[in-house]
Amino acid sequence: VEEYRIKPISTSDIIIGQILGSVTVAAVKGLIVGALLLLITPVTLNLWYLLPYALYMLPGNVLFTCLGVMVGMSFRKPDQIAQSLSIVITPLLYL
Repeated sequence: VEEYRIKPISTSDIIIGQILGSVTVAAVKGLIVGALLLLITPVTLNLWYLLPYALYMLPGNVLFTCLGVMVGMSFRKPDQIAQSLSIVITPLLYL
């Protein structure tokens, strides 16, 4: 956040912009993964299921984006961020 402080923008605007940008990127990636899974697997899917898929995906995107911003802003060194990711994200992969 310190490198953005040169411009006359408040800190909350910077954080909200980072969160909205990351949620958008995560949503696009989730939709791409979902589309690829539909192409690869022999599953027929009703198009009405895509809306609940997107609605379930959105809170997860917001949650993990906000967690990432909080972790990224609380640590000063990139090594500490990598340690926290290995402690938090790795166990979530096995759920």
